[in-house]
Amino acid sequence: MSFFAVMALPLLACLLLVLILPALGRHVLARGVIFVDLALAQIAALGQSVAFLLGAEPHDPSMYYWSFGFTLLGAALFSFLWDREHSVLQEAFIGISFALATAATLLMLSNAPHGAEHVSGTLSGEALGWVTWRDIAIMATIFAIAGAFLFFNRRKLSLCSEDPKKARAMGLSVKRWDFLFYAAFGLVVTSSVKVSGVLAVVSYLIVPIV
Repeated sequence: MSFFAVMALPLLACLLLVLILPALGRHVLARGVIFVDLALAQIAALGQSVAFLLGAEPHDPSMYYWSFGFTLLGAALFSFLWDREHSVLQEAFIGISFALATAATLLMLSNAPHGAEHVSGTLSGEALGWVTWRDIAIMATIFAIAGAFLFFNRRKLSLCSEDPKKARAMGLSVKRWDFLFYAAFGLVVTSSVKVSGVLAVVSYLIVPIV
């Protein structure tokens, strides 16, 4: 089998990531929450780990449902449990969330069969081992939905990201829009972590925008 035949689908998956993640990363930088992507990605990985312990296979839909469910929980916590204007407290909360999600993942999988391989997969991704045309189609659909949300609500999202005080003065519910943004973010991250891993997702989000 040729190199291109082996790498075609992983490369296509990575191209899809490049098309959507920097658009989300722009809002992450504008909000000054540089590590929220790392925290949400790790929370998504924690959801995958729970599904793994329950016996889910890589292609099992329950793997995605658990991961996205945990990510939505993280989105709700990040949106409603703090005031975004208190940046030091916000970054501390994000750091604590990341640490707890990482610790929980390691504790759950420390004695599980093939647990070490699963932890490695959440960090580096498993694109070579699992991406199929069906997975590409699902990713493209999910990213299209998230991209449409970002495009059609770009003015409100940009205002909430860059100037939340002005957004409130205009009558926008900043916390509600924060939750919708983080939910879209989580929808993308849940799929992305499985392909490229936590570390690459963070790089795709932040490096191109910087």
